[in-house]
Amino acid sequence: MKKINYIFLTMFFIICLCTGCGGKKEDVEVKNIEENEEVVEKDISKKLTFICDNNKIKVETPNSWSEYKEEKMNDDACLELIGADEIKYLIVISEEKSSFSSFNNWFDTVYSNVKESYQLDDSKIRRSDEGGLNTRFIENELEMNGEKVYLQLYFIETNNYYNQLLMWTELDNKTLYNSEFRDIAYSLKEIK
Repeated sequence: MKKINYIFLTMFFIICLCTGCGGKKEDVEVKNIEENEEVVEKDISKKLTFICDNNKIKVETPNSWSEYKEEKMNDDACLELIGADEIKYLIVISEEKSSFSSFNNWFDTVYSNVKESYQLDDSKIRRSDEGGLNTRFIENELEMNGEKVYLQLYFIETNNYYNQLLMWTELDNKTLYNSEFRDIAYSLKEIK
């Protein structure tokens, strides 16, 4: 017991000596931390542009995204992205309009294929023309493979393409990524 007390007292004095001698260093560290936070804020505000395999559709993301390089998540995807922290994902699927008679025809076909997979409820479908694009939007919370997931699914019409954007993360991150997902979806543009 006495041996432990001596060790504790010795460590206590060493800590006191170190903190007594390091006043100026602490100020420098605080300044460096503040400067690093400013750099991080500037980095977050930078946007990256990703172009689909068809070279006709692009989306903008914060710089925390990169192309997904593993085995394809979806065979039909023209673009697959992953967040740097590997807790957020994005898939873009583009189809030429000429394959369908109308947006509604395309939407009904695609929606009926994904409805059961993502436990979608028809009452959750919202319409939008934000950015001048005909859009259907669905937000959902579901359980997949034992994980609680937050999902945003967009169906967007551009001049020559019908596009699906599927973005998801763990449910705990819903508040963190909700508006980021929305911004990414409405950044979608057709390249002329």
